Amino acid sequence: SVVLVDSVSDRNGNIYALGYIDKGAVFTFESNTVTTLQPAEKSTFVVKFDANDYRATSFDDPPRVAWTKVLADPGGTTVPKPTTGSALTIYEDEHGVAAIYILGSFQGRLDDTHVNEAGGADIFAARLNSAGAIEWIRSFGGSAENDAVPTDALVTEDGKFIYFSGYIYGEYPDFSSGASGSIDVADSASNDDDADAFILALDSSGSTKWAKTYGSTESDSVIAIDIDSSGKLLVAGNTTSSFDAGNDIALTATNADPYILELDTKLDGTDAENYVNAVWIKSIATNKGDVRGMVSARDPSINADV
Repeated sequence: SVVLVDSVSDRNGNIYALGYIDKGAVFTFESNTVTTLQPAEKSTFVVKFDANDYRATSFDDPPRVAWTKVLADPGGTTVPKPTTGSALTIYEDEHGVAAIYILGSFQGRLDDTHVNEAGGADIFAARLNSAGAIEWIRSFGGSAENDAVPTDALVTEDGKFIYFSGYIYGEYPDFSSGASGSIDVADSASNDDDADAFILALDSSGSTKWAKTYGSTESDSVIAIDIDSSGKLLVAGNTTSSFDAGNDIALTATNADPYILELDTKLDGTDAENYVNAVWIKSIATNKGDVRGMVSARDPSINADV
């Protein structure tokens, strides 16, 4: 089977889609074929639909594919558990798309360098160029027994930094891959079998700027992230208990309550200068509510973000 999990379009109308394909499956996009040539149980792929070649007049006449990229084990080693991608974002400069970023999780072997033998699912982040070639891959997991579920990704307006989000079951992964400084984990998160939310900030070369976990003694998640007009990071998710975001910012949930958290961050200083601090958090008391997404925009009539 083939599953699409995320997509985004650039300003020229090209569409980039992220998904995964089962072992042995073949998925044909017109003249381009996506196939798992290696024995991975599941493999992540990215496909670009070219706006300049759109001929679609019906569902029977799809757009042309510019390129496809499959992330699979090139060495032929058996991958006993899935490799899946789950978040996609792009950065555009004055010339067009300059970088494509994906966030996913993998078990077993992603490639010759990135191997997860600890069990559970490790996180990977990757940067592709505009032609679909991989420029770097970073993995986060180490020896921890955990399962990571990535959920969202975005790039800052200047293209220098990338935010990734998700949630983790079990022990925390080592987020310091590629970093020169230490990475702090929030004391509020439980580090047990329930889910805790995480946010990871990388620079465009793949080095970690900071990582933060949030949570309670029960399950917590981040589903979506966005940047408001002042540059602060907005985080939306779900929590089922007393959610502590640090900096004396907390709330108490009654069921699976949705929340929105605002974070003030610094990324462009030294390791000692960079930070992430909670500003405020709001929740909606529901009967097992569930956040599925978020978008923010500037409302000129009230001169505020909504």
